[in-house]
Amino acid sequence: MLLGLPGLYAGQRRGMGRLGLVGLLTAFSGTYLIAVTGNFGFLAPVLAKQSPAVLDSIGQYLPVLIINGLAASFFMIGYLLFGVAMIRTATLPRWSASSLLWALPLTCSVSGYLSSSRPPPGRSRSWAV
Repeated sequence: MLLGLPGLYAGQRRGMGRLGLVGLLTAFSGTYLIAVTGNFGFLAPVLAKQSPAVLDSIGQYLPVLIINGLAASFFMIGYLLFGVAMIRTATLPRWSASSLLWALPLTCSVSGYLSSSRPPPGRSRSWAV
């Protein structure tokens, strides 16, 4: 994603204008932050088994909440702007740009559904535990 997004922009940069550039930079930043902070998903099952209190305290730590909020906001806003700029450019088929726009709410709704079905602290349904 981090290498493909600038390539996608480079192919259409003349028609995308400032909206495309802002969308690219915002989506790139959000994707980068998610990738950097995403390794926690590999550690969480181990922490849940070994020390559930640590896992709960990490989830309430203010810098973690801020960085995750920024990552999600940049990711969603950036891809939304980038998709709109792609549709306005019309150098690629419209279905490719519109799939970028409808995949975003779908991903967020599925992610929200999965995160709302989490077990209580100290319990885990992870296969690794």
